[in-house]
Amino acid sequence: MSNLIIYKASAGSGKTFRLAAEYIKLLLRDPENYRKILAVTFTNKATAEMKNRIIRELQSIALGERSNMFAKIAEELKADAADLVPNARRALSLILHDYTRFSVSTIDSFVQRIIQSLLWEIGEQGGVSIELDYKPVLEKAADILVDSASAKPELLDWFTDMVTKRLEEGKSWDIRAKVVEVGQLLFSETFRLMEPAEVERFTDKQRVEVLRNKLLEQQRDLVLALHRSAQLCKSALVSNGLTEKDFSYGNSGVIGVIDKTLALQVGSALPVFGARVTKALQSPSGDDGWVSGDVKKNLGKFTQIKELVATVLHPEFSRIVEQITTSALTYNASVLVLRNLEMLALLGDLWLTVRELSRDEGFLLLADSGPLLRMFVSDTDAPFVYEKVGNRYEHFMIDEFQDTSVVQWHNFKPLIDNSLAQDGFSMVVGDVKQAIYRWRNGDWRILATGLQHDFSLQGINSRELNQNFRSLPQIVTFNNQFFEQALEVVLGKLTVVGNTSAVIKELEQLVRSAYKGHQQQAVNSGNGYVQVSFIEPLDDTPYDDCLNLQFPKLVDDLINRGYKPGDISVLVRRNKEGQRVADMLLSYQQNVEGARTYDVVSNEGLLLRASVSVRMVVAAFRLIYNPKDGVSKAMFAGFRPINHLFNDPHSRFTDPDIDTEISWLSGLRTRPLQEVFEAVVARYGLANRKAELAYLSELHEQIVAFSKSGIADLGRFLEWWSQVGNDRSLSMPDSSNAVTIQTIHKAKGLQYPVVIMPYADWKMSPRSSTIWVSSSEQPFDTIPKYPIEATKLCESSLFAGYYMEEKVQELVDNLNSLYVAFTRPERELYVFSVAPKDSQEKADSLFFDTTSKILGNTLSAMAVNGVMSRTDDDTDTHRTMQFTLGIAEPVAVSAKGVAEQNRWNLSSYTSGERHGTIRLKMEATDFFADRPAERLASLERGKLLHHVFSQIKSQADISDVLTRLSLSGTISATEVELVKSSLNSLIAREPYSTWFSGEWKALNEVPILLPGGKMYRPDRVIVSGDAAIVIDFKFGEQSEVYNRQVKRYVCLIADMGYRKVEGYLWYVDSDRIEEVKS
Repeated sequence: MSNLIIYKASAGSGKTFRLAAEYIKLLLRDPENYRKILAVTFTNKATAEMKNRIIRELQSIALGERSNMFAKIAEELKADAADLVPNARRALSLILHDYTRFSVSTIDSFVQRIIQSLLWEIGEQGGVSIELDYKPVLEKAADILVDSASAKPELLDWFTDMVTKRLEEGKSWDIRAKVVEVGQLLFSETFRLMEPAEVERFTDKQRVEVLRNKLLEQQRDLVLALHRSAQLCKSALVSNGLTEKDFSYGNSGVIGVIDKTLALQVGSALPVFGARVTKALQSPSGDDGWVSGDVKKNLGKFTQIKELVATVLHPEFSRIVEQITTSALTYNASVLVLRNLEMLALLGDLWLTVRELSRDEGFLLLADSGPLLRMFVSDTDAPFVYEKVGNRYEHFMIDEFQDTSVVQWHNFKPLIDNSLAQDGFSMVVGDVKQAIYRWRNGDWRILATGLQHDFSLQGINSRELNQNFRSLPQIVTFNNQFFEQALEVVLGKLTVVGNTSAVIKELEQLVRSAYKGHQQQAVNSGNGYVQVSFIEPLDDTPYDDCLNLQFPKLVDDLINRGYKPGDISVLVRRNKEGQRVADMLLSYQQNVEGARTYDVVSNEGLLLRASVSVRMVVAAFRLIYNPKDGVSKAMFAGFRPINHLFNDPHSRFTDPDIDTEISWLSGLRTRPLQEVFEAVVARYGLANRKAELAYLSELHEQIVAFSKSGIADLGRFLEWWSQVGNDRSLSMPDSSNAVTIQTIHKAKGLQYPVVIMPYADWKMSPRSSTIWVSSSEQPFDTIPKYPIEATKLCESSLFAGYYMEEKVQELVDNLNSLYVAFTRPERELYVFSVAPKDSQEKADSLFFDTTSKILGNTLSAMAVNGVMSRTDDDTDTHRTMQFTLGIAEPVAVSAKGVAEQNRWNLSSYTSGERHGTIRLKMEATDFFADRPAERLASLERGKLLHHVFSQIKSQADISDVLTRLSLSGTISATEVELVKSSLNSLIAREPYSTWFSGEWKALNEVPILLPGGKMYRPDRVIVSGDAAIVIDFKFGEQSEVYNRQVKRYVCLIADMGYRKVEGYLWYVDSDRIEEVKS
């Protein structure tokens, strides 16, 4: 039995080097091992990087080149380097000739492979697609559930109660958004780890209703008891002619608490009290803490109040305080539970709706793949399940383990158990300090403490990678000192208020263990520079205005010192901050004389929707899908400056040219999606807009990918675009002439010579989070788990432990975000933040409310300790407090040194335009006709006229229909006039002129549905009052079959209640009419 190897790899410590080295060591022992190794990463980019590193190093070893990795591997294998070359050559050859078994993949793609192999096991017969994003599915399920309420009385009553409650609270009656919000809980780890019996219990509406009534009863009993005591106090005051002014602190003292208690409503927050109330309680005689100094001077009133305190006020007020103190935890817990309780029972209905939607539309949610695999692994021999993909893995490597979720770990743990039991090699690599994906269910506690528990029998071999190969010494020193001090600052605050509960102590130990061993040793020589600036705006000056005076100039100075724009990365928390930063830089270049010129690449700027050409294509798609939609028409008309087909930009709804375009676009309705895209691009000259070609190309790629996913009609694409595609963006290669603006999450795993953080002052809890809680106390044990909002009320409830755990998790999330950002630079780090204000935070708060408070407290301590230097500067608009470490040195040559890649700059975008029209114009039997040419000509004319008749309501419609057919390429311009003349000549005579006069309501090819499901479709039915005429168009010889067909139509329409029904067969080619008698 072997041990599990854990590499704890801090930022810049050579994690990829170590992963590749361990993989290659296994190959050099046995070249066939590549089939037996599974290496898992968390991003496609990391997967590609690891594969390339392994292949590159194998090739180097195979060629006998003595790289650093080769020397390290030879040393660890205790082998002569020359002896390893043959195995390296063989391993390289095997991998390149059997690349599909070179198993380095993301964890999601690996699970998908397993699930696809197990589809037969779960009753699917193949063809199931994997949906990456569950949110559109959830929204659709919510719509279905709300719509179905009209047919389900119990569900309707539930929704009605919810709407009533929301209206009483002053909220919107529209519950759909709330249903979707609560539905997010279905995809939380807590829900996915529940047993079916647990889910059944908390989604049982009757059980939920019983619990709600019990909780409301508890609240009412407490409120009534408090009201009784408060009313006795109030009555005594009134009867003795006393007011709050006669007592200490007025409404802020004892009398204020009594008034608040009297006004207390069921479900509202309980009154709180502090030192003033405590002081009064300690004086049952009324001598101290009850009355003001002025009242004490009035001996008569003072004696009166003392007697009242002793006989009524103190006993009743003591009872109020005691009841609140002893009942607060339970009462507050009930308030928290009831806020979401009505939604809890709907989770079961919503879950079933999502499942039905998945089954009906033939997809599997990516979020379901992990839990589904967990179900198989728990019920079956795990290695057998994984052999479904064709490999039997014996060695396992998991990268970025700190981001592993509980479900993912449950799926991999049996494999590693089996590997270690058979003396295989298994390792995980991770760093708790870089765990920033908790919102994706990542759980760093598995790495921090879980592995030691799970593999206590097999044993753990923990190894620290504590050398930093990325950053210069002063950057490393700053991070070592900052996070050591920051840990003491944030954890020290937990004990400042005297909170020494077991929960706090346990959480504190957990965080300390997470950051244990964070100190690194710098390998690179040189200096390095760190600058943190706190900006305090003056006279209500916006922070961005103050930042704009420093930030763009800093970028200019960096470029003047020798850095290329591509050496600089600006890290932000949110994309909207990135857009503001990009605007600052671009504005500075345009308005400041002598400013450097460079490109700016940002996430927000690369969104497809930022392209005018893309927006125009989508607007055209919407108009094709629904030509009568006035909004789509207006949106499309707004793009006239692009396509130059329209003249007056103000007449959006009335111009004939717009109607012509709509007519042309309508002709694309039945064409394949890719053809529609290509036709729109070609018609409006979008392929020649050089600045937009990258966006156009990416949109085309998205359309191609969407077309492969299943049913790819225009309506589904527009739905996908609104929900998903709207947020897709371009992927851009590295460039030495562009400053990169990206989020901290996007920057994880990357490094830059210079990193700038312009907004290091985000809120620690940006939004209210939902946590799952439970309690063994009655009646809370009625249901196994509850989702509640993590608000401050939780601190004084039965769920305080859960709340504290969530807040500590948030604390680690934010510390880790700072760590990831601060460890990206190689040479220089610049941080800007709003100066922290004490008023932002209550003194008794257990946690800091913004990261600027952590920065300020930590850096101030570092300055006192002599680690950082501090300077202050004042201007007309703001004050700046600046902390620095190291020296900002000139850079002679670009530190990044990225060679510009060979680029192919497109001058136009060539899409698959149709060169000529290829149409199949004959039925199979027509190949063998005696005179095929005449027969085909007759058939084609018949099909064309039949299509035209199906489109026109009256004679006035003929011209528009033929124009659309011409624009779509169905007929030529010459044929338009011939057909128009022929039809007008025919319809000018009776009875055709009556049939196409427009005076009767025309129903073209409208189906008649029979009770058994059978359907008939007459060519044309015109109705007026209780009269109806059935017309069937024929192009060829007469037949009795046609007569029986029309006779059936006449009888069916007569059965609908029409008293006078006539039927006619019109043989158009011979211009003969045959009346059909019923």
